[in-house]
Amino acid sequence: MLSWLRVAAWPVAAGVLAALLVLEHWVLPPREADGGAGEAQSYAAAVQAA
Repeated sequence: MLSWLRVAAWPVAAGVLAALLVLEHWVLPPREADGGAGEAQSYAAAVQAA
């Protein structure tokens, strides 16, 4: 029983990771990481704005 779990664990883990990759890349809508600012900001400008 334990050897079967070892043999079956890596394909299951690979399948779960592949499914998450497909969901994240092609199914889920893109996230706005910068709050919707739309333009790049330098580190100094971000520190000054904070």
